[in-house]
Amino acid sequence: MARTPVLGYLQYIEGGANTQRVRNQDIQRHVRYLRWKYDQRIPERFLALGLNDWVWVEEGGYSDLGRPNPEIEPVASIIVKL
Repeated sequence: MARTPVLGYLQYIEGGANTQRVRNQDIQRHVRYLRWKYDQRIPERFLALGLNDWVWVEEGGYSDLGRPNPEIEPVASIIVKL
């Protein structure tokens, strides 16, 4: 997780509809691509940081986002000041 203390994005809303609804199919396509690209790399990075990626299913080699959160969640944060 990265905390960026400057504004980087404004959500466009007009008449109760926003760009998320209009672009939902495209957004989901991007989400699938990002998951495909980074699904393996994220648990590798967690391992390098000495953290447990509780979402990662080692036997299957994929993330299971349906797993319940552990009582104490591991935290990996980098704060960048620009």
